[in-house]
Amino acid sequence: KLYECEDRPLSRDASGVFYSLKDFPDLTVKEVQLSSPNANFAELIEPNLKSVDRSPRPGILRYRQVVKDRHSALLFMKRHDVSLERFIAGHREASRPVPKEQIFSILRQLVDALARLHDPAKLGADDASLPSAVHRGLEPAGILISEPDKHVAIADAGLCGGALSGGACSAYTAPETLLEGRAAPASDVWALGVIIYELATLQTPDFLGGQNPGDVFVDGWRPDLSSVEDSYVRAILRKIFVPSPEKRPTARELASLLQGPTTSADKQGPQDAALEAALSTANRRLLGLKELLDYKFPEIDTFEDKIAEFARDFNKEWLEMETANTTDMSDMTDTTDEPEEPEEESLVEEDDSTELMRAADRNDVAEARSLVPLQGGVQMTGRTFIDEFEMRKGTALMRAAAHGHAGIVQLLMEKESGMKDRGGWTALMWAARTGRADCVRLLLGKESSMRCRSGGTALMIAAARGHADCAKLLLAEEGGMSDDDGETALMFAATHGHIECIKLLLGQEGGMQDCNGWTALMRVAERGYSECVRLLVEKEGGMEDNNKETALMRATMRGHTECVKLLLEKEVGMQNKSGATALVLAVKTGRIKCVKLLMEEKNLKTNKGRAALDIAKIWGYRAIISLLAE
Repeated sequence: KLYECEDRPLSRDASGVFYSLKDFPDLTVKEVQLSSPNANFAELIEPNLKSVDRSPRPGILRYRQVVKDRHSALLFMKRHDVSLERFIAGHREASRPVPKEQIFSILRQLVDALARLHDPAKLGADDASLPSAVHRGLEPAGILISEPDKHVAIADAGLCGGALSGGACSAYTAPETLLEGRAAPASDVWALGVIIYELATLQTPDFLGGQNPGDVFVDGWRPDLSSVEDSYVRAILRKIFVPSPEKRPTARELASLLQGPTTSADKQGPQDAALEAALSTANRRLLGLKELLDYKFPEIDTFEDKIAEFARDFNKEWLEMETANTTDMSDMTDTTDEPEEPEEESLVEEDDSTELMRAADRNDVAEARSLVPLQGGVQMTGRTFIDEFEMRKGTALMRAAAHGHAGIVQLLMEKESGMKDRGGWTALMWAARTGRADCVRLLLGKESSMRCRSGGTALMIAAARGHADCAKLLLAEEGGMSDDDGETALMFAATHGHIECIKLLLGQEGGMQDCNGWTALMRVAERGYSECVRLLVEKEGGMEDNNKETALMRATMRGHTECVKLLLEKEVGMQNKSGATALVLAVKTGRIKCVKLLMEEKNLKTNKGRAALDIAKIWGYRAIISLLAE
């Protein structure tokens, strides 16, 4: 009778299938096959059913009941609207990025839930000790979302046991599991990183590229994160994606890191960021209490009192924050538009500007001239803001250059040229960033070809911001240079679709590749900048990255049909390291319009001997199957 209650399948993960239930709209059942063809998997799953987690933990899905026979087990739970896998697929099919705020809302909930799961000293609602656990099978199909608040719950906590370790190979499997068959809390953090990557790019990363894990995850390995546009997300992923589990941040450390604001300064003021961070934290705490209410009916009165008490406390804190005008600026600010500045220890936050610096800000040449002998060459220990840009450990010359005060720049050049701020930026770089061509011209002879701490140059910064007049001045001295990641000024211009800068830089930097083998063409193809593709395809069409992937493949995975059309002549029929064509990637990502354009590749096979039609059958895309079967 229980099996007869099963309705339509909602999602599938490594351990089973989630079904809706007829006549029970608030419940979901997960069916786990114990008579699986994979005997080892079934043997590892079954013992864990006896101790499956039924205790209330916010963010961790609670199983209300477990019923099993010889062949399968049914796990009953609260109904959620959609899996994270389906949520991401919906955005991918619509070519609609997940909003940054939504990414961080989901991420914070997942991090908090993992921190609770991994905590060896946690207590349940009744102060009973709860066991520490490693999920081992964290992936989007096993993460469920409730609409409309996007409340997230992780399924299978404590169920996967060792079943998904020891040689299992998926995009979410950590290096230590692939290489040694062991799993630890850090392995879940790696899987979380893959999920973050998917939310940010709508793609699943392929770090192996068909290679042996032992050949890939070696000392010094760095992930290709060029598809991740947001620098805050990139910085988090760089911390997570390291081969050594001991060097990864814990879920608890990530939770602390994510307490700060995640919006860039040009979109929101410091006060709003602090208030939003406080509200986000409060919402998570309220959600946790409400979930405990749902699971602990006998103690409803107690928890209602707790929520009321918390609401009163929060309103008081919120009022105090508004009155005090507090700010909570994260060190990891959004610097997507130019080469990134490495992290550094905490700095003095107050404005310790000298009188010379203030004179430079207001373009007071006479005052500045009198102060140069006394204060020239002095650097701040704190920070200031030039329009929306934050400057740390800056000089009077940098501030004058950023403002475009050419007279002050001439006055200070002899004393302060060549000095660098916290990120290794020079006055020339600041002039390039803010588009001050007159100041760029003055500083060229003193500071050209200097690099910031990430290896970036003034030309790269000007190109990233789209300041073609500044880039033209810098090209002769800095054209052809690359930063620590192998990125060029042309690549930065391409990333942001600055056509005039691309035209200017193409002759000198066209055909260059970064450390991952990416070209400027690959960047514009992935972002759908068809006019930029038109400019770059002649010089860079047919080039491959380190995984033998092409610009056509990148455009296909994102569903940019106009770019696909422009790239077909140069790149159709090319295959990556695993033998996949652009058509195979179009099938995997459900891009039916791209499939129609790439039919010429339908008879080509992957290294495993699979054609695009075989892949479509595996993924179950009926419309694509019909198209390829014609």
